[in-house]
Amino acid sequence: CREELARLGEKAEAVWAQLRSDLVHRYQQEVTATTAALRAISVAVEEEQVLPHALKLEGTSFVVDRGSVQAPPRKAPPLPRHAETDENELVLSWLTKGQALQLISRFRKISKTGVISKADFTRVFLQVSVLPQPVFVVSSQWALLKKENVEAAFEGFDTEKRGVIDWREFLVTLLLWGKPRLPQQSGSSEMGSGADGSPSAMGSGGRAKKPLRAKLEVPTMAELSAVRDVLTKSSAAEGEACATKKRLSRDSFQSVPFWFEVTEGRRPPEFHLKSLLWAIFCCPPELPEPSETQDTKPAGKGKVKPSASQPPLPEVPDPHKATLIPFESLPYPQLLHFLCIDPQNVRGAQKAFEVFGDAEGRLSKETLFEIFHFNSALVDPSKDEFSMEQIEAVFLEAAVASSTPTEAGISFTQMCSSHTGRILLNSAKMFLKKEINFVA
Repeated sequence: CREELARLGEKAEAVWAQLRSDLVHRYQQEVTATTAALRAISVAVEEEQVLPHALKLEGTSFVVDRGSVQAPPRKAPPLPRHAETDENELVLSWLTKGQALQLISRFRKISKTGVISKADFTRVFLQVSVLPQPVFVVSSQWALLKKENVEAAFEGFDTEKRGVIDWREFLVTLLLWGKPRLPQQSGSSEMGSGADGSPSAMGSGGRAKKPLRAKLEVPTMAELSAVRDVLTKSSAAEGEACATKKRLSRDSFQSVPFWFEVTEGRRPPEFHLKSLLWAIFCCPPELPEPSETQDTKPAGKGKVKPSASQPPLPEVPDPHKATLIPFESLPYPQLLHFLCIDPQNVRGAQKAFEVFGDAEGRLSKETLFEIFHFNSALVDPSKDEFSMEQIEAVFLEAAVASSTPTEAGISFTQMCSSHTGRILLNSAKMFLKKEINFVA
C-alpha cells in the first residue's frame, strides 16, 4: 500500500508540474499576442495612419486578417511646414490673412512703438473693412462694422481708460486666443460661435461651415520655456550680432516650433499665425550710416579724382558695422513678453520670471523694470508705480524677508515675500489677457 501511495504521489506531482508548465506557456503566448497587437496599433496611432488590414486578437494568437483589406487613405502631397499662405485664406472665420496684414501694415505706419489712439485705431479698422473681400466669405462681418463698433472694441480693450492701447497686444490677443463679439444683422439670431471664438462663416441655406481650428489656449510656462530655448539657440546660430541683440531672421523664426503647431509634414489650420506674428514684430534691415569723410559730390562737379600714381587709402574697419544686422529680423524678447499674457495677471508675471530669468528663475533690477514696461500703452510717466525706486524697494524687502542676498536678482517667490512686490504683482495689468467686444 505504501508503495502504491508513493507511486500515485509521484504521478500527481508530474501532472501538476505539466499543468503549471502549460499554464505558464499559455500566459506567455497571450502576453506575446497582446504585445504584438498593441505595438501595431500604437505605431498606427503615432503615424496617424489607418491600419490596412483587420486585426484579430484571439486568446493566444494575434492574426492580421489580410482577407479584409481596407483601402489606405489618399495622402495629399506634403506641404512645407511654414509655406506662405494665400492672402485670401481665412485667419478667423471673418478675417482673411490679407486683411490681417493690411491692419498690421497700417498700424506700423502710424506707431512703431505699438501705442495708438482711438481715432487712429478706428480709422484703420474702417479703412480695411471697405477693402475688396473674397467671395467665399459669405457672412463677412466687416460690412456690419460701424464706427461705434470699432470704438467699443477699443474702449473695452483700454482697461486703464488712458485713451491709448498697444495695437500689438490687440492683434496678438485677437489672432491667438481672442473671442471677439461681432455685431449681428438686425432681425437675425445669434450666429453660431466658431471654434476660433468668432462667429462661424455661414454657407448657403444658413448652415455654418466647419470651424477653422480648435480654440487656442494661452501657453503654459513649460511651453513658453521650450519656445524661448529654441529661439535663443537659433539666434546664437545666426551670428554674434543677432545673438547680442536677440534677433532672428525670418527663416530661422519660421523653423522654430511653437506650442500651437502639430505634426511635421501636415498643414495645421493655424500655421499662418507665425507669419502674422513675424509681420507684427519684425524690424527692418540695419544699414550703415554714411561716413562723415565720404565724398558725396558727383564726378565732374568739383570732385577730385585720385591720381593714378597715388595708391588708394586702406579702408579702416568700422567696429559698429560688424554689429549691424543687414536683413529683416525679429527681436524675440518683444514677442515673448506678449506671449506671457494670461487670464490671471499674477500667473502671467510668473511666466515672465520663468522665461526671462536666469537658471534659477531670478531677474535683475533692469530686467524686472523691462518686463513691467514692455507695454508702453500702460505706462504713465507722471505716475509710474513700477519705477526703479519701487523695484529697488522690492529687492531690499525681499532680501530681508527671505534672508537671501538679492545682488544676483530675485525670484518670483522672493518677490511674493515682499509687501511692495505683492502690490506690484497684483497691479501688473500688462500680463492680463483682455476680451475683445465689437458690440456697442
